[in-house]
Amino acid sequence: MKQATVRKVVDLKGHQCPFTFVLTKAHLEEMDSGILEVIVDYPPSAENIPRSVIAQDLGKIISVEHIEGNTYKIIIQKSNGIK
Repeated sequence: MKQATVRKVVDLKGHQCPFTFVLTKAHLEEMDSGILEVIVDYPPSAENIPRSVIAQDLGKIISVEHIEGNTYKIIIQKSNGIK
């Protein structure tokens, strides 16, 4: 299986919900398609961002990975046509 290339990385450490999702959504809406990697250090964001992305049909959650401590990496695939 071909591994997806990260197109854009957004470091949202230091931010809390709902701001983490608001910024994630803004970055996804700027993209035509591709991969967005979001780094957060507020544990509820690791649950809320994927749930909101799915609920608003903004893309597909590829993975949510616990890095260390409170830090998580969320990988989102935005498909063509998703605005």
